[in-house]
Amino acid sequence: MKSIKKLFLACALCLCVSSLASAQLPPEVQADLLQEKIVSSLQMKDYSSVKSQIAEYQELDIAIPPAILLIDAKIETSEKNWVSAKSKLELYFSNSGKSHGS
Repeated sequence: MKSIKKLFLACALCLCVSSLASAQLPPEVQADLLQEKIVSSLQMKDYSSVKSQIAEYQELDIAIPPAILLIDAKIETSEKNWVSAKSKLELYFSNSGKSHGS
């Protein structure tokens, strides 16, 4: 039983240290890490995680790559959030330099 407690405490400590370390990284590095998480979540089709990771990305207050904006719009479309999907697509088009006929 003691070994289970030690293992649990070690895991908890690692999580705390990991969270503190990522909070101290420059926003650009945090963005790169989030992009990797987004790709991984997309591969697992875990769209709720993708949405929360995109929200984290937005909190970094740096430019969001158009590809991530498009992913966000596609998720909104799949959830039938039409108004949100439209606004996110418009943001995608304005940030990607592409035009659309609306």
